[in-house]
This record gives sequence, structure tokens and C-alpha cells, in this order.
Amino acid sequence: MSKELQFELSLEQPFNQALEEVEAALISLGFTILTRVDVQRMMKEKRNLDFHPYTILGAWDPPIASRALEIDPAIALMLPCNVSLETSSAGTTRVRVSDPADSLGCRAAENPALADLTVEARRRMSAVITHLSVSARPSTPEAKPWDRLVQTHHD
Repeated sequence: MSKELQFELSLEQPFNQALEEVEAALISLGFTILTRVDVQRMMKEKRNLDFHPYTILGAWDPPIASRALEIDPAIALMLPCNVSLETSSAGTTRVRVSDPADSLGCRAAENPALADLTVEARRRMSAVITHLSVSARPSTPEAKPWDRLVQTHHD
């Protein structure tokens, strides 16, 4: 599978604003967010470590996921697709989207129907990065989080 699709980018936003943007982008593109892991909080609670802001979102595309599970129920071990966000030393937020070819590809080699679905899943996950690179708003510390979310849904 070709790796020319982009699965990460840097947003010129503080972490919380970027997290809102990523969640809004996923939802607007038809994904459901199944899980939200606050790694920073977990590191503090479980290891008493001070860790930089870092969150992992478990994104689920219902049509793709249901078709994948019909083709190969064992694919559940590779779902959902993860999206991670973390602060950088430059004050930006790094967003990474898991490449479905990495998780589904091992099973797709055995099943042509799953291979086709993997291509579609890669396109959908890459669309998240494209959407964010085009639509992410610049840092607006004075804006209220609900203002940004309302704007996202009405644009």
C-alpha cells in the first residue's frame, strides 16, 4: 500500500482548542468518538508523573467498521482507529491519525474484500488530516469553546 497519504500535522493552537477542533472534525466527517484517553491525567494518577497534555481518541466510522466486522470478526482487535494529540515544545499541538493500512493491512493480505475496505478507510482517515489542515481556526484564546463548536457546525 502506498504511504503518500498524510496522517499527521501540527496545529498552531493550544492543546484544548486543538482537541475541540479534532473532535469537531471527526464528528463532521461522520466518525463517532468511542474513547477519550487523557494520558496526562492517567500518568499523574497511576505513576505520579507530570506529563505534557496528551490525549488519544478512539474514532469509529460506523459504515466501515460494520462492513469490516462482517468480513472478518477478528478485525475488532484492530478497531477503532486512534487519533492522538500532544503538545509540542513550540507550543503547537501535534495530531497523528493511525493509518488503517498499518492495523487492517495484515488481515487485508488474506482477504480481497478487506483490502478494498482498507483503501477506503485510509482515504477516510486521511480526510480528517486534510479537513484539519484547511479548516482549523487560528489560536483564539478569547473565544469560548462553545462559540468555536457552534461555528464549526454552522459553517
